[in-house]
Amino acid sequence: MCAYVTRTPLPSARRSWRTDEIAGADLASIEGCLVQDNDQFRLKNTSGEDAPKGRSWKSGFLHKSAKTIDVADETHRLNLARHVGERVAITGILDDRQLQGTSLKRVAESCT
Repeated sequence: MCAYVTRTPLPSARRSWRTDEIAGADLASIEGCLVQDNDQFRLKNTSGEDAPKGRSWKSGFLHKSAKTIDVADETHRLNLARHVGERVAITGILDDRQLQGTSLKRVAESCT
C-alpha cells in the first residue's frame, strides 16, 4: 500500500526582503541625506556607484543628476526616524527607485 501525504500551503506571510530568499538579488549601497515626509522616508542628494541617476535638460545641456530614492524598512530594524537629517549610507535591495534597507551606517551627523 502506498501512503500519500497532502500538504496544504500556509497562509501567505508578509513579503520577505532577505537577500538569501530572493534568487539573484544584488545588494546596493547608496549614500544620501535621510529626510522624512509624514511616514515616508527618502534619501536625497544621493551618491555612490549604485545610486540611480536622472537626466535633465534644464541647464540647456544634458547632464546626469542624483535622484531621490524612497527607503522602506518594514521591520523597523533600521530605526530610520532616529537618523532623519543625517547623511547615511543604506545597503539593501534596490527596485526601481525604492530601496528596501537591510543595514544603515551614519556617515555624518548632518546633511550640510
